[in-house]
Amino acid sequence: MVRALVAIILLLAVSSCFDEGECLITNTNIMKVSLRLKETGELVSVTFDSVSIPHTDSVYYINQNVQGLGLPVNPGVTEMSYVLAYGGINSGIKDTVSFAYTNQSVVLAPHCGAFPFQKNLVVVKYTTFGLDSVAVTNQTLLRDVVENVRIYF
Repeated sequence: MVRALVAIILLLAVSSCFDEGECLITNTNIMKVSLRLKETGELVSVTFDSVSIPHTDSVYYINQNVQGLGLPVNPGVTEMSYVLAYGGINSGIKDTVSFAYTNQSVVLAPHCGAFPFQKNLVVVKYTTFGLDSVAVTNQTLLRDVVENVRIYF
């Protein structure tokens, strides 16, 4: 009897969190990048030695072959750079891509609190030792967005 009562209370507590549809969080701090062929625009697999964020200990995609990247953005700053190392450790191809964005706190409803959104994403600069070009396809970082950036090789 006690277990059933506890289960009912927990069920009510959990379901009450989802009563408010306006409190659903749609933002993300992950920039979604697809890797594409310059000539055709088709997805291409690239083997990265690593993808890192300068001046931090953050290293991602170590020795991974991928067609896309999920790169974190820091809501505490308005510009991020990423070093893409690929082509095998001996070849040492490294390109740096820098992005700028606007941080905006959005209050979805008074009882929800504020959530940080990143929008107005733009390419600030990039090197072309191995990659050809970089293009922003969606300027707002949202969970349901499939792609924010295309990097062409």
